Amino acid sequence: MRLSRIAITLATSTLLAAAAPAQIDWKARIASSNGTDKIKNALYFADLQTKAADQAYKDGKDQQGLADLQDVNEYTKVAADTSQQLGKHEKSTEIEIRKIAKRLLDIKQSVDFEEQDGVQRVLDSVQTTHDQLLDFMFKKKH
Repeated sequence: MRLSRIAITLATSTLLAAAAPAQIDWKARIASSNGTDKIKNALYFADLQTKAADQAYKDGKDQQGLADLQDVNEYTKVAADTSQQLGKHEKSTEIEIRKIAKRLLDIKQSVDFEEQDGVQRVLDSVQTTHDQLLDFMFKKKH
């Protein structure tokens, strides 16, 4: 009886492990992407990392939160730069970066005072990326 329980538990855990989706290496996917896929992947990863940073700060993992925010900073720049180089998806990229900046402000307001400076530096950098993309968009049209 006990052996059959162990066998069932083992079989169930094996099935659950097989059914779990594989972890995607977003950094590698972005590096190997081209064109509009690179923009979409970079923005998606930046959004994921924004959510991960928020959760890390809520869990008291401040260093992990800051590391996640560095990814947000890097990949919003990748998206904006690629959008500018291609001359495509500038408006949707600008909108997504603006949303990310808003979430970063929300994160900053929710973390301990000691952590706000690091979040603010990332927020400032993302906001600069956003503003540069806006400048590019309006200069391009005139």
